[in-house]
This record gives sequence, C-alpha cells and structure tokens, in this order.
Amino acid sequence: MGELATGVVEEASVATHGKPVMPSAEEAAALVLLADVLANGDGSESRGPLPYRLVGGQHEAELPESVVEVLRQVAAAMAAGRAVSVVILDSELTVREAAELLGVPRAEMVRLLDIGEIPFTRPRSSRRVRLDGLLAYKERLGRRRRELLDEMTADAMTEGTYGMSSENWANGAA
Repeated sequence: MGELATGVVEEASVATHGKPVMPSAEEAAALVLLADVLANGDGSESRGPLPYRLVGGQHEAELPESVVEVLRQVAAAMAAGRAVSVVILDSELTVREAAELLGVPRAEMVRLLDIGEIPFTRPRSSRRVRLDGLLAYKERLGRRRRELLDEMTADAMTEGTYGMSSENWANGAA
C-alpha cells in the first residue's frame, strides 16, 4: 500500500467519519458526467463490467469493482448537490459500533447476537461482530421488509383500499 494510503487508514481506525465534502457549483456538470459514466459504462452489458483506470500524472492503476461502486455512490450523491463523507470500518466491530451501523439500540444488537441472527466471535471477553455478517443481516432484513410491503400492497389492492386516505379507510372500516 502506498505511503499516503497507509497513513489515511492508520489515522482512521474504527468507524471514523471523514470531513464532509460539498461539491461546488463549478463542479456540477463534471459530477453529472462522472456519475453517468460510472453508472452506465459504455452501455455494453455483453462484455461485462469495464475495467476502470485511474490516471494521475505518470501513474496509472486499474480500479477494483469495490472502489468503483463507492465512486458510483459518491458521484451520484455529489451530482445531486449533496455533501459526502466517507466512513472507514474495520472488518470486525464492537457491539456498540454494530448497533450504530444497524441503527438499533445496543440491547437489541445483543439480542440479535444471542438468538443467532448475526454471527459474532468472542476472541477475549467482549464480542466482535463481523462486518460481512452484519451487512448480510441488513440485506436479509431489507429483502424481508420489501416482501412484506409487497404483500401488504397486494392485500390492499385486493380489498380495494389501496390509495385510500387514512380518514376514508377509518370511516369505511368502522
């Protein structure tokens, strides 16, 4: 790893947030173009993902797909005029860090660990939550929520209540 990159990672430690970066008005057109290029590549899906390359002066490097995905998200957000901050996480988190990332109280995170919803290790006396396991749980949870919402929507359409205001629904249901 290069000297600058090593310094950034060592300085960051666990779950630190970088300084927010706000795009300037002069950067708007370039950000829209960058977001479009990263989102669409050359439009040819048959060849698979394009290798993206970063060229800086005399140096050039191919970007791994994980870096391209982060750049897609950053470029899209900044093209929309939003500020962006990068969060650097270790591959193993404390229970508190995992709870913050999931957006639940620490006690709920402990419950999820105890019932086996999210894998963890206990290298010493405290638990460590693997980031990949936490992200997999978050994805399963999101998928289940979407399924339930689809079911509720289908039920409401069948019952003829889809799109009905809550006031009309309450009056009709009473």
